[in-house]
Amino acid sequence: MPYLNFENREKRRELMEQFRKEAAANNKAGYEGFVQNIEALNKLMDEYSELDSFGLPKTMTAEMKKTLCDSIIKTAMSGENYLKNARQAAKNDPQIDISKGVPGMIGKLQGMLAQDYEAINAYDPEKNAKSMPEVLEDARSVVVDFRKGSLKRLGASLSSRLAINVVNSKKENLCGVFTKASKIDFLGRFNQAIENTVNRVRNFEEKELLREILPKYKDYMIKKDPSLAGKEDGYFANMFVREACGETVENSAGNEVSSECLDDLLDRIGIGHDKLNYSYNELCSQLSPLNDGVAQVNLKLAGIKDGSRLDVNNTGMSVVAGVLGKSKLLVRAMPMKLRDENGEVMDGTFMDYSKGLALNEQDMSDYKALSSTPFNGSGGAFLRQLADVQVIDYICGNVDRHFGNLMYQTNAKGKIIGVQAIDNDLSFGLFKGATDRRKEMPGLGNMNCITKSTADKIKAMDPDMLRFSLRGRGLSDEQIEFAAERLVDIKQAEKHYEGRNDVFNDPNPFDKGYLRVIPDEHFSKLSIDKMYIKSKDGKEDQYNLFNEVETWTKARLRTARKYGYKHDPNYKKEALRTGEGRTSDQKYSSKDFDKPLKNAFKLVKTADFNIDNLTVNGNGSKQFDEMVEAIKYVHQLEREYKKLGESEKSLTAVDYSRYVMRMKRALDELNTKTDAYLERKMGQRKAKTLDDLVGRNEYERKRIAHAKKIRSWTQKSLEKFRDLGFKELDIDSLSATDKADYRAAKEKEGLDDRRAAMEALKKLHKDLGMKSPEAMKAEQEQARQNGQEEAEKGIQPIA
Repeated sequence: MPYLNFENREKRRELMEQFRKEAAANNKAGYEGFVQNIEALNKLMDEYSELDSFGLPKTMTAEMKKTLCDSIIKTAMSGENYLKNARQAAKNDPQIDISKGVPGMIGKLQGMLAQDYEAINAYDPEKNAKSMPEVLEDARSVVVDFRKGSLKRLGASLSSRLAINVVNSKKENLCGVFTKASKIDFLGRFNQAIENTVNRVRNFEEKELLREILPKYKDYMIKKDPSLAGKEDGYFANMFVREACGETVENSAGNEVSSECLDDLLDRIGIGHDKLNYSYNELCSQLSPLNDGVAQVNLKLAGIKDGSRLDVNNTGMSVVAGVLGKSKLLVRAMPMKLRDENGEVMDGTFMDYSKGLALNEQDMSDYKALSSTPFNGSGGAFLRQLADVQVIDYICGNVDRHFGNLMYQTNAKGKIIGVQAIDNDLSFGLFKGATDRRKEMPGLGNMNCITKSTADKIKAMDPDMLRFSLRGRGLSDEQIEFAAERLVDIKQAEKHYEGRNDVFNDPNPFDKGYLRVIPDEHFSKLSIDKMYIKSKDGKEDQYNLFNEVETWTKARLRTARKYGYKHDPNYKKEALRTGEGRTSDQKYSSKDFDKPLKNAFKLVKTADFNIDNLTVNGNGSKQFDEMVEAIKYVHQLEREYKKLGESEKSLTAVDYSRYVMRMKRALDELNTKTDAYLERKMGQRKAKTLDDLVGRNEYERKRIAHAKKIRSWTQKSLEKFRDLGFKELDIDSLSATDKADYRAAKEKEGLDDRRAAMEALKKLHKDLGMKSPEAMKAEQEQARQNGQEEAEKGIQPIA
């Protein structure tokens, strides 16, 4: 079965062929170690994908899992080594683009390997019994169909988000938020603001001056700082708006255009206020919305390029949390394709919905879950989690971690006992060595501490392993490189305290710019107010996540109490109402499916399945019993697919194909079993024709009569199926994604059928007192090996 080679590996092989041709054509070298390792990995995967004599792939054992993971890591590290050399070469030669050619292909191959590794590493042989191809198939992204469902749109976010509830291909219920693939387009919005202003004035000279604002500002900035020469226009547009609004690092986003700042800025670039008499006020009006906090991004502080895709950053942060062993600390994110109400397939990212309290909402009812002292006696888990979130945010460069981007879990006493980080898309910026706060991210100068469990993971982690883990998630090589360098920052910062473990009795427990490693169990002895340094006047307290959470929670809690939201130990948060959808194999375009399905159901229902009374006390032949089992299976299929049809209202192409083909095979089997029974009876009763066949007693007469009825019904049913005009699904007409879904469904069905046959064979051997098929196969293999060893020793077999 060729599809058991699974899609990713076929793509990898195709890419490998292109890779070899490209490397040979450009006389590239240095990739030999990578090629050798990936060829060894492919050979290993071929071996693990082989089918046994029963047509079944090997079940992946713990030993096979470890061997595979080790081989992938070995291959990945050689790939990262090549890319490291390519990056160094690119620094020396600006003409080299490592996103293309050989480096680009190796980057893609690394991305495929990273996804394979994640799926294999997550597989638990003790809980599941799957083959390697099945493990990798489960990790493949599928389309979620909402054409027959409903979607709930969520607002007040950077990108369009849809609340959904769906069952995926692994039968897991996913309740969360789908974010459509989106990119920052600050330059586009800036240019539109300028054009809107141009269209509202009639003065030709002012129109020309307005269109020269960005080019003149760009020239001015590059003359001032030549290192900015490589920056994109979006960067300068973003900086212009920030300066016009008088924004500094301390003064966060949300200001309107300041006349004083804009006047000074226009003077500096040679366009005075007096030259924009008719358009000045309109320009202020058009530029101000571009600096509206949540709606836009401070590209400089975030280190994010204009045009970057935001939603994939969520997936990247989930990966980092996973490799640090803190996957549940962030809402899980994964790539997803969604088919909307109009049939359009959208690329995007799915994120689980957190069930905690949203303490930043305008509706303050969640404060009913909090006591008047929510931090006292909350336990160590809450503080540990805040410390871990800070570290993950720093590695990922997440500059949007604030009080409102956390969900809070509480106990019945109203104490905050845990958090989960949400809205992780403003991450993976291009900066490193952040000592002080960058937007809403504490720098190394004020994070203060790290949990020992996380510190141990980071200490043992090779930055190349982080680079590898982040590939294939939609992040650029540049974004990945900066994340790896921030990991090194953390490694260096946590070394400072080695040998100083007594955080409680140390008069200066936190040294600015370093991370104290605190044993996880010691957090229960700490309080949130001790996790940041306070100024004497209380106005310039050190900023970190502990400060942020404590300050805002207490302030809003006071407001909530004023509005009458008292502590209620029985308070339950109302669940988010999500749109309902389902995993889609694919919808077939024909509208004629419903009618033949109903006819098929009607055909099945006309048969008489009440035959248990014909097998009283086991009377009857083996052929009759097999016919009865075949009848029951047909009836089972009828009920199964009738229920499916009713629940989904209309079937997908895969479901329809699966139904018709399985039913047709079941009817063929029933027809064969019925003929076998009747032929045996005709021989016993010496009947020349079927009409002449009559039983010699009441039970046999009923059984023969019933078999004749079933035979007639089955042949008519098979004829009706042919009359329905069913044709095999036109695979070539499907999209690549739908084609993959269809093949996966057919392969899974084939595996299930063969496994069922294997179990039946085992039962038969057991009933007959024979050895199991596996034992017989093992003995044959052992005999073969013994013979081979004897031949090598020169021992001749006995004639």
